[in-house]
Amino acid sequence: MGPTSGQKRFHAEGELASVRGASAAKTAMVVSSRASYPIQEIAASRPPRSGISLPRAGYGCAARRIDEAVDLGCKALCITIGGADWSAIDRLRRGLRIPVVLKGIMSPEEARAAIGKGIEGIVVSNYGGQPRSGMAAPIEMLPAIAEAVAGKAPILIDGSFRRGADILKALALGARAVMLGRPPLWALAAYGSAGVQTILELLQTELGRDMAMCGRPNLKSLDPGVMKIHARRPSQP
Repeated sequence: MGPTSGQKRFHAEGELASVRGASAAKTAMVVSSRASYPIQEIAASRPPRSGISLPRAGYGCAARRIDEAVDLGCKALCITIGGADWSAIDRLRRGLRIPVVLKGIMSPEEARAAIGKGIEGIVVSNYGGQPRSGMAAPIEMLPAIAEAVAGKAPILIDGSFRRGADILKALALGARAVMLGRPPLWALAAYGSAGVQTILELLQTELGRDMAMCGRPNLKSLDPGVMKIHARRPSQP
């Protein structure tokens, strides 16, 4: 599950329900720095296999939040970038005991720069924006970015993944995992933690079924050979 802010807008328990549902579905969750509940309450709700996401924040404030999240058991730091400020990123990484993942990579050049700086993972993402005419979607940039990274760090991706077949395409094109946004939120709004667990397990089941139909028995067997890319659909007004 990718970072989404203010989940209490969708359900009274917000991130508390989401982390329970994600944990039950054996799925990692990235907690937004703008969550409805403090990270202490989210961690106490269910020991999470999660990271904490920090969109833009002042260094002193961010450093305190990172230390607190690490002490509570978070497994990675996900930093959303809008043009990498390497001096700030380097300060946040100093002395950190967990991997750092950069979210917002949209070109091979950005990916190479991140890997060259020792970043442990990247997220191909356009911050949830819908592609406009002439703008690439994250999955369109994924093959070139995967080639640039050349297996030196795991690649994640977000952007309108709705079915198991969508996830299969991303994994076949070089992603290690997919970050989900809206589907878990819709499930959270309708059924709370049980809804989150159900939608995640449904997508896992669909992915397994679609892999079997392609004759791919495991994730390592996925490659671009299962894909046939046609012309891109025109953007909607």
